[in-house]
Amino acid sequence: MSMPKHKWLRWLVLGGLYSSILLPVVPIVIWSFSFRWAYPNLLPEWSTRAWDYVLGQRTMVDAIVTSIEISAIVTVLTLLVGYSAAKALGTREFKGKTAVELFILLPAIIPVISAVMGMQGIFTRIGLSDTCLLYTSPSP
Repeated sequence: MSMPKHKWLRWLVLGGLYSSILLPVVPIVIWSFSFRWAYPNLLPEWSTRAWDYVLGQRTMVDAIVTSIEISAIVTVLTLLVGYSAAKALGTREFKGKTAVELFILLPAIIPVISAVMGMQGIFTRIGLSDTCLLYTSPSP
């Protein structure tokens, strides 16, 4: 029994999308574990020297742990708020629904980098730059 034509197309498109996301990362991962990768060699000379250097610095490990903690908290909060907002927008009619949808779609309209750069300037002026609830760097 063969699959309908559209199922093959779906798998082909999904495979293409996953490949376009994952394949560019492969050389980066290989480079992170290589000492040298000269032209004629198909594979590099393997080494963990770069990882030993990065993980050997306490400040780098602290930064990695802080980034993981912040991303986990933001993910959980986004799921909680996003799920309830999506459910309300999808199942209910209320006054101002179009305005709320526009506000939610605003990040797709305005480039994120422009908003972030503006926020960074404000954070710097009010003294919040290089701070968060989990970690505050010492002042120079």
